[in-house]
Amino acid sequence: MNFKELTYFLDGLVNKIGIPGIDCVVLKEHDMVYRHFAGYKDVKNKRKIEGNEIYNFYSPTKIITVVSALQLVEKGLLSLDDPVYEFIPEARHLTYLKDIGNGKTEISETRKIMTIKHLFTMTAGFDYDIHKKEIVEVEKKTDNKAPTQEVIRTLVQTPLLFEPGEHWNYSLCHDVLGAVIEIVSGKKLSEYMKENVFLPLGMSESGFKRDYTKSDRFALQYFYDDEEKKAKEMTIENDHVFGSEYESGGAGLISTVDDYLKFAETMTYKGLSRSGTRILSEKYVDILRTNQLSEKQLPDLDWIQLKGYGYGLGVRTLMDPKLGNTLSTIGEFGWSGAGGMYVSMDPTKKLTILYAQHMRNNLEPYVHPRLRNQVYKALLS
Repeated sequence: MNFKELTYFLDGLVNKIGIPGIDCVVLKEHDMVYRHFAGYKDVKNKRKIEGNEIYNFYSPTKIITVVSALQLVEKGLLSLDDPVYEFIPEARHLTYLKDIGNGKTEISETRKIMTIKHLFTMTAGFDYDIHKKEIVEVEKKTDNKAPTQEVIRTLVQTPLLFEPGEHWNYSLCHDVLGAVIEIVSGKKLSEYMKENVFLPLGMSESGFKRDYTKSDRFALQYFYDDEEKKAKEMTIENDHVFGSEYESGGAGLISTVDDYLKFAETMTYKGLSRSGTRILSEKYVDILRTNQLSEKQLPDLDWIQLKGYGYGLGVRTLMDPKLGNTLSTIGEFGWSGAGGMYVSMDPTKKLTILYAQHMRNNLEPYVHPRLRNQVYKALLS
């Protein structure tokens, strides 16, 4: 294994591209075969990345949410075929924006029932408008508390983009799924995850509490300015968290590289942790990483960095390495986040990759495919 070119690439992200700070870990068969961090968690004050930073993880939250929901499926408390309205009554009578031609739409009642599987697979018809006026109204009337279930009950009453099951669209589906987890388990999402994922895996620094942001270890957050070609400091707040009582199943996790790595490694080993703790059965992990999109839906997954991938129960999953120009293995799966986080799990190669940065407008289409191939290339050398 020769990681010299990977290190050169990562250092270039900081020194040439302008990403403030990066941290990258590669596990192969439980061994940490590579760890490299560079740059700053606070550029202005020259505070360097040390490898113990706390970050807004954003969308890698989703993988933990879908695993949590699948635990309930495994226990028989939830089914992928259950109508969402069984848990959220407001979802019984849904509307969507029906195309009536000439670029116009009209609000029409849906004919199809939204199911739990639609939430898992991002095919329910929701959008990702986190500033939707209905959500803002809930924030205002609850004095910026925005309790999770109240927000979600409001969200499902807004018009969908399409009939459930018609298309794939990246959206607030997993926030809705998080609310379902709360309703089925009778616990807040953070409490359920703590009991069923975090504590069993020894993830002591993962959660949804905003007080983590007060720690000196919390990496400052940046935004990449496309015109000036540089990163600028922004607020450390996560705008996907709508209020003090809102817990986002899609993007609310605050964690560290070492902590999240415990979860990622467990998923590489199909639900079994290094210490022998099982959080999900092997069969359900295989279902999770199997493409669930139809031939009609697959073209909707048109992100350039996801060429060759399908979408399983909340994760990208590699279907065609040649189409994606990727060196990874069929069935390699994972996801990424708004701040630039990237997680990859390859059960066939027993390989786990976790890359961290804290920069919105994250340059993901450039960074992630190159990063992935550099890791696999190093392992082949």
